[in-house]
Amino acid sequence: RLTLLLAPPGSGKTTLMKTLAGRYQHEKTLHISGDIRYNGHTFDEFRAERTAAFISQHDVHIPALSVLDTLMFAYVCQQGLATKNDYNLLAELRDAITRKRARSAHQHADPSASAAHNLETADTAEGHDPNDPWAGKTPEQVEDEILALGEKVYLSGVKVLTLMRGMGISHTKDTPVGDSMLRGVSGGERKRVTVAEMMVGPRRVGFMDEISTGLDSATLHSIISRLGVQTRGFGMTSLVSLLQP
Repeated sequence: RLTLLLAPPGSGKTTLMKTLAGRYQHEKTLHISGDIRYNGHTFDEFRAERTAAFISQHDVHIPALSVLDTLMFAYVCQQGLATKNDYNLLAELRDAITRKRARSAHQHADPSASAAHNLETADTAEGHDPNDPWAGKTPEQVEDEILALGEKVYLSGVKVLTLMRGMGISHTKDTPVGDSMLRGVSGGERKRVTVAEMMVGPRRVGFMDEISTGLDSATLHSIISRLGVQTRGFGMTSLVSLLQP
């Protein structure tokens, strides 16, 4: 769900969002009273930094990196925050193939089961589709190719490419992000890169502080519209503070 936080300057929007994101949790000079809970869980039960992302109103990037390199770097860094309890597609696929091959080895040890398996394989080979890319290959070869394809897809950051398309920055993938000293993408595109950086990782909550800074109303409307679509698509919660609706 996308939620708007609307308030005048100096009203404490940034302080509120940083507090909710856990950025003040270890501050020794700041006293926070009361409890902040995520689905009933306090900050003592989980690491808020791994659950919530905070985006300031200033875009801070490595100017020389391209848009794609910037998002891939953010993706790889944030994937390192995954815990052992997180779902891992590659690990599940490897385990499934290992279990299947173990059962096959057990069947080959049984003469009757091995004969039935060989007969089934022969029937399959005789009636294969000529357009089948795996035609004529053994089950082990097919499994190896599927695993290799899974590694290519999973490790190449499909989520990065999906977000780039969703945020409307696919056409800038090879353009440097840039800054005031290096020419790169426009201000609106740079803000979209900043938002996409937050969303490529495993975090489920995003706090965006006055992302309208330096943007005109039309560009901001486009960014917020795309952010809403991506928030719903990835099942996230986004809180955005603006000076104007």
